[in-house]
Amino acid sequence: MKKAYEKPTLVKREKLTELTAQIVVSGVTILSAINHRDGGSGAD
Repeated sequence: MKKAYEKPTLVKREKLTELTAQIVVSGVTILSAINHRDGGSGAD
């Protein structure tokens, strides 16, 4: 019973992690594009 309950939670967490990773990558890509458009040497 416990395993049947744990498995969907794990799948949900994996999907959420995947989604979060995609959002982070998208955000970094957008930030990089903005940075390059402004000249590149603004951040860091």
